[in-house]
Amino acid sequence: MEPLPEVTDPRVIDGRKIAQDIESRVKKEVDIFVARNGVKPALATILVGEHPPSKLYVKLKHWACKRVGIISEDHKFPADAAQEEVLSLIDTLNKRPEIHGILVQLPLPNILTKGP
Repeated sequence: MEPLPEVTDPRVIDGRKIAQDIESRVKKEVDIFVARNGVKPALATILVGEHPPSKLYVKLKHWACKRVGIISEDHKFPADAAQEEVLSLIDTLNKRPEIHGILVQLPLPNILTKGP
């Protein structure tokens, strides 16, 4: 990857510009990966419950994936989902060769964090 652009004034950080530069570099890397391998990277997300900040974070990840050419797949469960159900989905996603990453969004409801 190319080095980040040099900052002209070290006291001022333009976060939007830096984010755009990083996203542009990632898009180029994804394009190169697809051209070399004939495969588009894919991210699966898992959201359990209705935690508003988590819902927004996952939504932003999907938008970012779209902008850089990564496939994204969204999986949602209610807050009272059984732990076995979520683990079963993770196992299924792990076995799918077209899925390259899995994001399990935290926090998880108590039902999933308590032991048996």
